[in-house]
Amino acid sequence: MRGSSGIKQLLETLSTISPKGPAPAFKPQHLLYALLILGERGPLGRKRLSESMGLGEGSIRTVLQRLRRLGLVSMSRGGYGLSEVGRELYDALSSQLFGPRLVGFELPIKARHAAGVVVRGLGEAVRSGVEERDAAVKAGADAALIFIFRDGKLLMPPESNITSEQPKLAEDISREFKPGEEDVIIIAGAEDPQTASYAALAAGLTLLQAGKLT
Repeated sequence: MRGSSGIKQLLETLSTISPKGPAPAFKPQHLLYALLILGERGPLGRKRLSESMGLGEGSIRTVLQRLRRLGLVSMSRGGYGLSEVGRELYDALSSQLFGPRLVGFELPIKARHAAGVVVRGLGEAVRSGVEERDAAVKAGADAALIFIFRDGKLLMPPESNITSEQPKLAEDISREFKPGEEDVIIIAGAEDPQTASYAALAAGLTLLQAGKLT
């Protein structure tokens, strides 16, 4: 797995987890989050990873088995960490995807907690934003907001100019996420922070799969 081709391969693999048998207790965004956590904080033991992800140790064991079969994770005395191939893929992926990051500023949605991700350079892949919002809601979000940073302005598809219509919100989002041209900011709200984070990641995965990776 190398660069964008590795990300594409990973996304294809994540989208077809457990094609047979009972549904697993985790979804593609859980595998992605495990990869991101291990890339940022690893190596970690199963218990610490379980606490970080909000999944039971049985599910964590299966997540790690899948990542090891992909050759992305290896085990050492310090715990589970990314393999050389996993690290290479993490570096490529983290240049394309930022977050999830918990949101502390006020949002125009009713949710106890919110988290956001930035998908780099895929603004043109967003149509109305419905696909990304649906993915977030399906993953447990109560609501989701999709924004595109374009020509120095923060837009909400299909037509709203947030920079002019809600300047305080645009300022908060830009300060928190520091978007570049054609970056997409996805913010999901939910009852708990982990669900909000997974919902934002699920929407980000949907966009990555629909867009042309750089």
